[in-house]
Amino acid sequence: MQREMLDDRIDQIQKRDHCLQIDCDPSAGGSRPGRSPANIQLVAAGSSQISVHLGGVSTTAAATGAAASDERVDVRELDDQSQTPLRTVDDFLIKLCAA
Repeated sequence: MQREMLDDRIDQIQKRDHCLQIDCDPSAGGSRPGRSPANIQLVAAGSSQISVHLGGVSTTAAATGAAASDERVDVRELDDQSQTPLRTVDDFLIKLCAA
């Protein structure tokens, strides 16, 4: 689930990339960046969208890290619990052999 959310965020950022491309070739009738208010607005809007998406990616990455940490704790607890029956059997066999 976390991986899918991260992949979705990356896809959204990549799709927005083409929206941020500015035609800077004056011979093709394009404008130079910084001279057109529309270009400035486009860049500002794109920067804002990127910031929002990066914030989402950061949040998702933090949640993934927390989930991985919780998983490690659960694995350690399971390992400890699995050792208890083994110790009990070992103790029983030691007592049985001594009897």
